[in-house]
Amino acid sequence: TDVLKLNGNRYLFSLVVHHLISDGSSFDTIIKEAGTLYNAYKQGTQPLLPTASRFSDYARAQEALYESEAYKLDLNY
Repeated sequence: TDVLKLNGNRYLFSLVVHHLISDGSSFDTIIKEAGTLYNAYKQGTQPLLPTASRFSDYARAQEALYESEAYKLDLNY
């Protein structure tokens, strides 16, 4: 990640992310949250970001999905 000053008040924000680390919707979240952080910084306020979900919650949800009848029907299809 870099912020390069181009001239005057013009800057370039560069973020390089490998496709194994982030998909399209994740990258959208990164860009939105970076904008929120930047705007809060400019205004001298605390940023209001959503609480991050825990990976363990995601893993439990995936496990419940894999044990569901709907998933088993999809597999049989």
